[in-house]
Amino acid sequence: MRTRSLSTRLLASVSVVLVLFFGTTILVLDKVYRDLSDNAIRTRLELQVSVLVSASDEQAGNKLIPGESLNQARFTHLGSGLYGQIDRDDGETMWRSESLTGTGLNLAQKLAPGKRSSSAPRRVSR
Repeated sequence: MRTRSLSTRLLASVSVVLVLFFGTTILVLDKVYRDLSDNAIRTRLELQVSVLVSASDEQAGNKLIPGESLNQARFTHLGSGLYGQIDRDDGETMWRSESLTGTGLNLAQKLAPGKRSSSAPRRVSR
């Protein structure tokens, strides 16, 4: 059995250490990027909800309908990716954005007052 030279053994050990270091760096940076992206998306979503609620007016029969001041054209375009729905506590839908038409998405969720959820909407089976 022939022993390897010192430089070959040193090169192999440094290569293993570098592969482990770069692999760990990639995993950590990926996690940090995903967390930052998720936080930015949640913040933007909360802003959209605030805009929707603040632009809504109460109509006769305790209906909350987005007012004319809601200047989000994406709510009116099919397939725009911006969807909105206002439900009462009893589950009755008071308003659905036109962009929800034909998507088969169910945005209704039962949440306690003040609670938030960022789960993905469910498709309604046809």
